[in-house]
Amino acid sequence: MSNVKIEEISPNIKSQSISQSHDISSIGLPNNGNTCYLNAVIQVLYHSKLFRYEVRQVTEIMKENIEFRRPSKNIQKAAQTIESLNRLFSSLKLKSTQGLSYFASMFKTLKPTFSINCQQDAQEFLSYILEALDDCKEYLHSIDKSLRLTSTFGGTITKHIICEKCRKRMSNIENFNILTIPVDTSYDKNDSKYGAWSLARWSALEILDGDNKYECNYCNSKQKAFMFPWINNKPSTLILHICRFNVISNNNTLTNFLKYNVTEKVKSTFPVPFFLPLIHHYFHGEYRNDEYYKHMLQKYESPELIEDQYYNENLLKQTYAGYYLNSMILHIGKNINCGHYVAAIRSQDNPLKWNIYDDNVINKVNILDIFKNCMYSPYIIFYEKVV
Repeated sequence: MSNVKIEEISPNIKSQSISQSHDISSIGLPNNGNTCYLNAVIQVLYHSKLFRYEVRQVTEIMKENIEFRRPSKNIQKAAQTIESLNRLFSSLKLKSTQGLSYFASMFKTLKPTFSINCQQDAQEFLSYILEALDDCKEYLHSIDKSLRLTSTFGGTITKHIICEKCRKRMSNIENFNILTIPVDTSYDKNDSKYGAWSLARWSALEILDGDNKYECNYCNSKQKAFMFPWINNKPSTLILHICRFNVISNNNTLTNFLKYNVTEKVKSTFPVPFFLPLIHHYFHGEYRNDEYYKHMLQKYESPELIEDQYYNENLLKQTYAGYYLNSMILHIGKNINCGHYVAAIRSQDNPLKWNIYDDNVINKVNILDIFKNCMYSPYIIFYEKVV
């Protein structure tokens, strides 16, 4: 991404530079040419203690097994990428960024068509890393079924499909590392609810009808049906990818040669919830009715109620079981093809105080100031589970 800095985009946001020598969380990463997306992803992954342990565990076990076996080239490349990530984490712990170039070179062997030094999507880059880790874990399980490996982001989704005619329910289970969440663009762009999102919206009841009717095994025919997803196996850290970029076809040209697609970004000031409770249908699968769903949207897509969470003493003490906001990757700019990525990491003593990692520059900010500025768009959000 282009090297756009925080101070240049929004001088109204108060920030304070912090020293890079206090703790493991205070080291920035150099931008080696359009690598802000890489830096932002590495920062949020490095700040996950459980993920660092998972990477180290897989690296050590893979080393032991590769010496005596010959896995496929794809598995070898995945193992090299994860080993280089582990090496990078070790160097960051020592306040050094020497492991960064080695990791980038290993990633190039894993994904030759992915140009490290070109503008890239942070979510796509994160997905590639997690896929490489999953490939290594699947390989290890194929060797030893009894292996118990740590999983930081892995969970399962159950999709319930209910036939309207026979009322029988079928279920499909899918693995996931990242959930993509739709946003609401039905409001005026100046409305505080423009760009609203929630897990309630993600798990909305979908009607399967017309050309999309459900093939019911009990009725032996296509029938109208209802479908909704819920999170069955809840990961230790839940990653939400906010779907902010829409592809728009430009058909107002004089010739077909000039036709092209562009991405439009949903820029809004809708705040990110600090807390996601475990008591609702998207975590236990018991869907009720449309009135319940409308109530959920009204409650959990209210900007005022979301901001109140950051001042709730019970939430600050993590009294309730659920997911608590821990870190984010923010996109700054007009669309996915230009702009800048930064990482935002929450201070453990105050949910309002956050550190913004803008390549090698680190600033302290009040997170509500970030939410109120439409240039800063929460794009990938990380929640830690507390039970």
